[in-house]
Amino acid sequence: MSETVTYDKTGEDGRFEATYEPEEFLDAVDALELPTTSDVAETVECAHRTALHHLNNLEDDGRLDSRMIGRAKVWSAVDDVEASPRDRTDSVAENSQDAALAAVEANDDLPSDIDTEDAVAAVSAVVEFLKTADGQKATMREIVAATIERHPLKYDVEKALTKIEAGERYRGAWWRIAVKPSLEAHPNVEKPPKGGSNWKYVDA
Repeated sequence: MSETVTYDKTGEDGRFEATYEPEEFLDAVDALELPTTSDVAETVECAHRTALHHLNNLEDDGRLDSRMIGRAKVWSAVDDVEASPRDRTDSVAENSQDAALAAVEANDDLPSDIDTEDAVAAVSAVVEFLKTADGQKATMREIVAATIERHPLKYDVEKALTKIEAGERYRGAWWRIAVKPSLEAHPNVEKPPKGGSNWKYVDA
């Protein structure tokens, strides 16, 4: 479970900007109708990245759910925490682990300094994201924004998210080398057709 109080660093000087309790983010989600991360950040009065960090932790703890509506990721509270343990997420990851492992092993370009288990976790997270996304499909930019922070694979998360959020072209190695080749080999993922942009979840 998340700690009662967490601290958020800002800038390279390592100073702490504020302390936040998980309940502040839960209350914000409860008070808003399908809020985006930006909506929650505005309500709590914190940085977008701070809100995303706490919302991700609450989702990992089984206290929040997220899904894509169009290009926006929205959050909702889990009604029954006892009926929604973290094991729910873990079991999904476990069920897809064999397919993800095979897909990662098929990626001959995966850098040797990236741990195989970490790569499998990243690919599994992308597949689960596609499975729960609106229409079970998402663009490369949506995939990167939704998964790179929790599965950085030693790449520069800040640089990637800054480009994504600014609408700039993103051609980072996290996607090109570590993730995309494995997705192309995954039985539950269909790559975009020529001229298309959506990666799609499919039943094997």
